[in-house]
Amino acid sequence: MRAKKQTASRIFALAGILAVIFAVYVVRIMQLQLVDGEEYRAMGDVRYTREVTVKAARGEIVDRNGIPIAANRTAYNVVFDKSYVKMAEANEIILVAAEVANKQGEEINQSIPITDEEPYAFKDGYDSSVASLKARIGLQDYATFENVWDALCERYDVEPSLSKAQKRIIVGVRYEMEVKGFTVSAPFTFAEDVGMSTVSEILEKSITYAGITISEESVREYADGTIAPHVIGTIGPIYAEEYAELKNKGYKLTDYVGKSGIEKAYESYLKGTDGIKVIEFDVDGNVISSKMKVEPIPGNTIVLTLDSQLQKTAQVTLEKRVKEIAAVSAAGKGAEANAGCVVALNPKTGEILCAANYPSYDITEYYTKYNELIKNEQNPLFNRCFNGAYAPGSTFKPAMGIAAMCSGTVTTGSPVGCHHVYEYLGMSFTCMGNHGNINLANALRVSCNIYFYDVGKRMGIDTINKYASALGLGEPTGLELPENKGRLASPEYRKSQGREWYPGDVLQASIGQSDSMFSPLQIAVYTGTIGNDGVRMQSHIVKKIVSYDYKTVVYEHTPTVLATIENVNGAFEAVKEGMYLVSTKGTGRSAFGSYPFKVGSKTGSPENYGNKAANAVFTAIGPLDDCELSVAAVVEYGFNGNKAASIVKSIFDTHFFESDETNSPSTENQLLS
Repeated sequence: MRAKKQTASRIFALAGILAVIFAVYVVRIMQLQLVDGEEYRAMGDVRYTREVTVKAARGEIVDRNGIPIAANRTAYNVVFDKSYVKMAEANEIILVAAEVANKQGEEINQSIPITDEEPYAFKDGYDSSVASLKARIGLQDYATFENVWDALCERYDVEPSLSKAQKRIIVGVRYEMEVKGFTVSAPFTFAEDVGMSTVSEILEKSITYAGITISEESVREYADGTIAPHVIGTIGPIYAEEYAELKNKGYKLTDYVGKSGIEKAYESYLKGTDGIKVIEFDVDGNVISSKMKVEPIPGNTIVLTLDSQLQKTAQVTLEKRVKEIAAVSAAGKGAEANAGCVVALNPKTGEILCAANYPSYDITEYYTKYNELIKNEQNPLFNRCFNGAYAPGSTFKPAMGIAAMCSGTVTTGSPVGCHHVYEYLGMSFTCMGNHGNINLANALRVSCNIYFYDVGKRMGIDTINKYASALGLGEPTGLELPENKGRLASPEYRKSQGREWYPGDVLQASIGQSDSMFSPLQIAVYTGTIGNDGVRMQSHIVKKIVSYDYKTVVYEHTPTVLATIENVNGAFEAVKEGMYLVSTKGTGRSAFGSYPFKVGSKTGSPENYGNKAANAVFTAIGPLDDCELSVAAVVEYGFNGNKAASIVKSIFDTHFFESDETNSPSTENQLLS
């Protein structure tokens, strides 16, 4: 009996335990299904996640007053998203998108070196691209076009029944997708900056064809593509040879980078930090959700020292004047003038205010007209202001005056006899005039060659170059962009060229001839240093860098002294007096003879080798009692320096009397001031 009771107790205990366990399971199941059901069902549906890059806006470039030069606007691109595209349907999607693009006149992104129209063949002049194509698809160099065509059609599963034109579209786009690395994290941009009609049609097609969509992206926009294109520079796609290095810096092959000018020099500041979007997929590959994991951070804004209004004046005046000189001058006396440049800076700070070149180009047409631009014999892509090299001619004579005074070779009243011909070591050197006894100031006024022959002979080339170098000639200016260092005539340079230096060469160097060659920027720096009483500042074209929203100063340039020349014997006062006489009584009087304040200037007409006309060089500084502007202009084959004077005067007029800063930035941009 007792055994039966024990057995029953055990059964009841076991039943109780089972009931408790069952109850726990029921509660847990209810919690999973009713309380957390949605969450766990979603988790069950998710098979994997992918991270997709969200492009950051590129930083903008503005002038010193906050006026945009290179800004951004929203563009619409046709994009293939591999999160949705099934590669078995890729060819059909390509043909659908191409039909829309062709109807709307949009350009499709594809760079395969095959002609666009029948009969299809390799493009002429694309040998390296053809070689890369063959290597990528596993063919030998000797493979024919037919071999390549057949291999491409097989590689991309092109239907034989399609027309040749349809096949050409597919292989071109599929090859571009392959080259650019089409992945879930790297969508393929089929067409860029398309019109709203295209946007509308593509969005309609996307309902039927998954994976084709429209994306928004910030692209460069220029208020005026002709404003300082050599300074602003260009952006472009990453080339294969660049990608090897740039991929380690976080770039993708589909990114754009600065290729020249500020765009290249300040790429690290202009490039934003891309964001990251996380996409969740279910077991069938369908997108469940997407959310931003890391917000994109736009690039910084570069604030230049340029004044866009002054820059525009310089460009217009320069072009007009070069054409005028050519139109009204006789052969050999300016009729050949076809190019030039002008640069202006503040000698107190080193800020470059304008840098104009002629001929020039429009940044917005750089890629569409590239072949035309590079074939132009006048070289419109060349930045003459910073990279040009010109003999200074008589504009070098103020440097000679500083050297002669500071070295104690002459004083303000020391006369030199000019009688038209100067004899030295059995050689005869001539002057344009017969000036009699003449001092430094008047020698500058009449540009007396013999005065500077004589003091140059007494100083010697080493002393001349010591002071010329301190003034900034033949020395880097400190500019943030590539520049021509220039050179001073010297025995060392002559020896490096395998030629001999003769005693008479010092006389030629003394009047700005011989081997001396400087950029217009260096000429402006050197005369500005005279205006600044011997203090040479580092030249710069970037004023500051601020965050995209203008709330943070990332970098601000500090004026930097590169060299100082002690003002011995009143050297700078004497030279400035001579330059003022040039403006009022000499070859600069047509521009500054009756100017509202004192301006110092100097003309130069350096000879060109061969039978070509001399260049026209003109430089000016002012106001002489408190110099804040130095300008240098060159007109190639302009014949006479005073022909460039009106270009420089227009810069002075605009800077001092027509400057309009009413377009200064609004309250949120006050960091620009």
